[in-house]
Amino acid sequence: MMIKKPIFLIAACLVLLISSCLDTSSKNSSENLLNTDFELVNINNQYSMEVPDFMKESKELNDEASLQYQNIFKELYIIVIDESREEFKTVFQDLGEYDDEISMVENYKSIQLEFLQEAITIHSKEDVESSVINGLPFEIVKVDATSDGIDIAYTIAYIDGPENVYMIMAWTEKDKREKNEALFQKMIKSFKISARTKGVTKNPS
Repeated sequence: MMIKKPIFLIAACLVLLISSCLDTSSKNSSENLLNTDFELVNINNQYSMEVPDFMKESKELNDEASLQYQNIFKELYIIVIDESREEFKTVFQDLGEYDDEISMVENYKSIQLEFLQEAITIHSKEDVESSVINGLPFEIVKVDATSDGIDIAYTIAYIDGPENVYMIMAWTEKDKREKNEALFQKMIKSFKISARTKGVTKNPS
């Protein structure tokens, strides 16, 4: 199994996309991004998430992502990465990197953040929330980082599902975090597993 490490492609695409639209992005800081219609996006009858109608599907943000949406003028991007929870656990147990003293979702967060640290320069990292949302163990983290001279604000959610683990990564320019954070939280917390994939609840470890 090849563990999915989305960070490298994301960082490169982010710089390209942000650089192309810095001069044309909206400067209206009072704009309420939640005052819009949201589309319920269903991915392969596996999971769903609400996305604002001003964000459009992309194929360029990450080759491994099962969901990719963006608005280059508002400098908003979001992707979802998913992979087998059992394969993830087996691989990192074999590598001696899986900590049986913490939960599956905490392991997934820790390992993916290590991959992120290898790809970009992280200035700050804040654990925002550890809870159960829509029946799923969630860990949400805010990361401020720099990639190729661009200051970036990430809001990242790590989720433990019945069959897969998921990473939702939303990002924008650092100085737009406050303006966009409520939108990021709304999208992330709308994430739900489709009924056919729910099955039996697994031990979170």
